[in-house]
Amino acid sequence: MTVSVAVLISLFVAFTLDPMLSSVWYDPAADPQARKGWLWRLVDRFDRMFEALGGAYGRLVRASLRHRYLTLLVALLSFVGSVFLVPLIGAEFAPATDDGTFSVRLETPAGSSIDHTAAKARQVDAVLRTFPEVERTYATINSGQDASGVNTATVQVQMVPAEERVRTPQDMTEPVREALTVIPGIDVTLGVSAGPGGSGSPVEVTLTGDSFEVLGGIADDLAERLRGIDGLADVATSLQDVEPTLAVRLDRDAANDLGVSLASVGDSLSTLLGGQEVGDWTAPDGRNYALNVQLPEAIRDDAASLGSLPIATSGGQLIRLDQVAELAPSVGPSEINRQDQARTVTVTANLSGKTLGEVLPQVNAASAALDLPPGYRVAQGGEAEQLAESGQSALVALGLAVVFIYLVLASQFGSFLQPFAIMMSLPLALIGVLLGLLIGGSTLNIFSAIGFIMLMGLVVKNAILLVDNANQRVREGTNLYDALVLAGQTRFRPIVMTTLAMIFGMLPLALNLHEGSGQNAPMAHAVIGGLISSTLLTLVVVPVALTFMDALGRRVARWFPQAPDHGAPAE
Repeated sequence: MTVSVAVLISLFVAFTLDPMLSSVWYDPAADPQARKGWLWRLVDRFDRMFEALGGAYGRLVRASLRHRYLTLLVALLSFVGSVFLVPLIGAEFAPATDDGTFSVRLETPAGSSIDHTAAKARQVDAVLRTFPEVERTYATINSGQDASGVNTATVQVQMVPAEERVRTPQDMTEPVREALTVIPGIDVTLGVSAGPGGSGSPVEVTLTGDSFEVLGGIADDLAERLRGIDGLADVATSLQDVEPTLAVRLDRDAANDLGVSLASVGDSLSTLLGGQEVGDWTAPDGRNYALNVQLPEAIRDDAASLGSLPIATSGGQLIRLDQVAELAPSVGPSEINRQDQARTVTVTANLSGKTLGEVLPQVNAASAALDLPPGYRVAQGGEAEQLAESGQSALVALGLAVVFIYLVLASQFGSFLQPFAIMMSLPLALIGVLLGLLIGGSTLNIFSAIGFIMLMGLVVKNAILLVDNANQRVREGTNLYDALVLAGQTRFRPIVMTTLAMIFGMLPLALNLHEGSGQNAPMAHAVIGGLISSTLLTLVVVPVALTFMDALGRRVARWFPQAPDHGAPAE
């Protein structure tokens, strides 16, 4: 919407304000008697240089038209060669942003006290402060999104300003991870800001099924496979966040002999352990209080005391709980997640030195190699899911852009074939897009995809200027070859001027001059690279392509009858 409105406003200005200003603006070159200063002489020298460059371009067009097949072959090889750059560039949902922060999540063994976790957090904090890039830290225990028990803590790290350091938060993950290995008894997970995707793990595989025991085995198998993939770190499963519990295992045979059902045991334990509201009490000051019946905390935490709890049989007698059940310490998940009414376990991993696009094929292969029982499924989540969705949306938008461009060009030029010659600039722009991303150190992501879609409307402008002027000269009686050369020399200046204006307008964004603005740099890298390659190649390839379209048009015309000329005078 922003680009569309801006183009409409610039079109209005070009049709109204610019002609008016041009009519009243003083031009020293139009007055031979005018006094010309050093600035005019400098501009005049630049103008003569530009005219010489335009003459050289005219000779290049003539050479290209003499070697048409060689010109197209070079363009085709350039396009194919650029495709092989994709693995070197890499792909991800959103580029990493340098906001000067990262986090360290530590987990102590299940059942650890808050004091033990706090002591480990202080050790982590001491290690972090040994890095010169760290300015300050802030630690919390069992707080925020990581509130899964007192055995988890998070240390938020604020780095010094970007101009005072060399490493980014992403560069800090590996040395920090290695430095924290000296602290025993903790599992460490590092997180950095991932922009629109959040700060979660970029690799996230979701397993769904009915049994946590089966899901746990599958998750452990997948986690072991992911640990063997180069570029992945901090592999963990959601079942690792366990809490100590007291398991009550019912002896079915003894319970049946004594007439005790599983429901009666569950109801009794629910009331005695979880509590039950039995009424209200109004205090003398007028306040109401709920009355809750529950065992004291000392008994609820003692297995021997719980074993003596009375359980009612079907005959109305009371027996001890330990007569029909075994009470033993155990562990259980801190939370139970469900998706589509099925239990889920998530396996997550962070990236280490590689992009998501580089490790994703191996992650998919590891997921596909799992031996899943009937009723169990595996699916990608996190940034992988966002990358697939954004890639599909970008392809749809790109396809619609190409279709709309063709419809507009076909209606404006009155030809079904000439738009194909003009649209040759679209694949030529992809060459520069990939080179621009490679040189700029950017990846294929949602921002570079937006930049490429924007290019669809920008790069055809040069070809339109060229072909439109050539058509005018052909209608005036000039043969097509000479018309293309003259059109190229005539339109060379406005093509180069508008392209340079857009390139220099994108430079501040591409140079990432301000901290935290690096996420938008891939868009500028894609636009600048695409403009350079499409301009250089369009000026040579489009005239050649137009000659082929013209020859094809004449051949196709032979298959269709010509309409009679009713306007011819009668003899």
